[in-house]
Amino acid sequence: MHKEFTFKATESDAKKRLDIFLHEKLPETTRSSLKHTISEGLVSVDGTTIRKAGHRLQDGDEVEITLPEIETHELKAEAIPLDILFEDDYLLVINKPSGLSVHPGAGQFDGTLANALLHHSDRLSTIGGELRPGIVHRLDKETTGVMVIAKTDEAHVELAKQFKAHTIRRRYHAIVWGVMKDDSGEIDLPIGRSVRDRKKISTDAKKTREAKTLYKALKRFDGFSLLELTPHTGRTHQIRVHLAAINHPVVGDKLYGKRKVPSTIPKPVADKIKGIKSQCLHAISLGFTHPVSKEEMDFEAPYPPDIEGLIEEFESR
Repeated sequence: MHKEFTFKATESDAKKRLDIFLHEKLPETTRSSLKHTISEGLVSVDGTTIRKAGHRLQDGDEVEITLPEIETHELKAEAIPLDILFEDDYLLVINKPSGLSVHPGAGQFDGTLANALLHHSDRLSTIGGELRPGIVHRLDKETTGVMVIAKTDEAHVELAKQFKAHTIRRRYHAIVWGVMKDDSGEIDLPIGRSVRDRKKISTDAKKTREAKTLYKALKRFDGFSLLELTPHTGRTHQIRVHLAAINHPVVGDKLYGKRKVPSTIPKPVADKIKGIKSQCLHAISLGFTHPVSKEEMDFEAPYPPDIEGLIEEFESR
C-alpha cells in the first residue's frame, strides 16, 4: 500500500535541496530512502518528475511524493538511569554518559536520552517534537558531560534564545594526541558536511559555516595534552573536527582520530586508551540564566572513570 503526500515550498525553502526539504517534512523517513524514492521517479515538482535528490526548489513549488505506507514510531519510556545534577519545575540538568544518543535517529528509536527522560518525568517541553521531548541542545553519542533539559515550553524558548545569542557558558575538557605547543589560542576554521564521507564534517567541504573554538593547554604529558575548550559556535562535531585539523585529535575519537594506538606508546598507557569506552571529550561545565527565576546558574560534571584513570596514568609517569 502506498501513501501520497503533497507539500508547498515557501520562501524559506528557496534553493533548498529536494531530499533535504522532504526529510524535513517526513523526519521519520531516512535521507537515503528518500534519495532512492526520488531516483525511482516517485517525486514530482509542479507536475514534472524529478530524479535528482540535489534538485533546488523555488518559492511556491508544489512537491508530490509517493511512498510505501510509512511506519510511525512512538517514543517509549525506558528506565535508563540518569545522573541528575539539578532539577526543579522548569529544568533538569544531567551528566550524560558515553554511548547514550540524545534522541532517536538513523533507525534507532530506543535506548536514547529521550527515552530515559520520558520515564523520569511526565513534564517535558514539546517544542522539539514527539521524538525530542525536552531536548534543547545535544552532545555527541560518545561525548560525556553536562546537559540542560527543558521541562516546559517557556523554559525551552528562553534557553534556546541563550544558545542562539551565544550567552551560554560552555567549557569542555579533552585529552588529545600530541603535545600542544601554544599555551592558548583560537581555531578559526569554517566547517561543513564532507563531500567524500557524509558521516563526517570537514574543513574542506564545499559548503561551510563559520566555526571558532578557543583552547587552553591545562597539562602536558609525554605525547598527549589535556585541553580546555570553549566553542564560540555550536556546529556539529566542531571541537573534534577543529582538533583533528590542527593535528591534535581527541583520544578515542573513532571518526576523526587515530584508529590504532601506536606501538611506541608505553603498554600501561596503551592499555588505558584501549579500555576507554568513550572519546576523551567531556562537557565539564555549563552555565546559563535560569529561564524563569533569572538566576545565574553554573554546573560542573566530574570526569567519567575511564578518562579520570587515563589522566592519573599520565600523571604517575
